[in-house]
Amino acid sequence: MTFTKCMEQLSTDIGGRFTEYDPANSVIIVPLGNGRYQTILGCIYYSEELMSEVVEFSSKVCGYHDGINLKMLLTENKHFLYGKFAVVDGFIKIEATTYLDELGSRNNELLKNIVLEIARKADEWERKLTGLDVY
Repeated sequence: MTFTKCMEQLSTDIGGRFTEYDPANSVIIVPLGNGRYQTILGCIYYSEELMSEVVEFSSKVCGYHDGINLKMLLTENKHFLYGKFAVVDGFIKIEATTYLDELGSRNNELLKNIVLEIARKADEWERKLTGLDVY
């Protein structure tokens, strides 16, 4: 199954909206209830460390500023099964990465769980840190 087809299927399975940017980048808008949604970006890239193609799922939480307690966020990482906090390009994000080979119907439930965890945790922390629903 191609990355695009996999992302489209994941979106259908969770009742989300799918948009393909290009063959290596797609977005799923995940409905979370109570009128809240979270945007999940999926992208393929080659990991030099792993010497393999990987898929990264990520969602923005909020912009980073010096008032954010990074120690608290790192401590919260232990409560995640798949994701982790990261600071990237001036934003706090929640990310999870898996091997590209994991895509496909045999692992669809795992990928769905990854996407849902990232969406729920990003929304939760966006609310805690900003009080808003921005991303």
